[in-house]
Amino acid sequence: EYLVKLCDSLDPRYFGVLYDTCHFGVGKPKGYVEANRYLGKRIRYIHFSDSDMRTSELHYPLGRGKLDIDGIVDAFAEIGYDGQISLDTWGYPLPEEISRIGIPVLKKTLRKLGLDR
Repeated sequence: EYLVKLCDSLDPRYFGVLYDTCHFGVGKPKGYVEANRYLGKRIRYIHFSDSDMRTSELHYPLGRGKLDIDGIVDAFAEIGYDGQISLDTWGYPLPEEISRIGIPVLKKTLRKLGLDR
């Protein structure tokens, strides 16, 4: 609620939410999917990765952690997300592996959200 009030009190041209899937999974383990529905158009950017839902600074390859990736993507589709999204590889010790695994999931997500222009 605080984040919604903050966003709504500022000019949306200059302020919005960066939704980091890993961090939301750790910080809101029972509500991270609903959080993106609740925040809606206030979300301007997505850091996209998976998570063990305990370690905020280790981002897992998409589909290799405990997050409901499909649920997250479905919620973004429901709110009509049209911002930017990046594959977040922070802290993962094998950059080629996380990219090899994550890029196909990212491409599929971009298609589903209509961001594959």
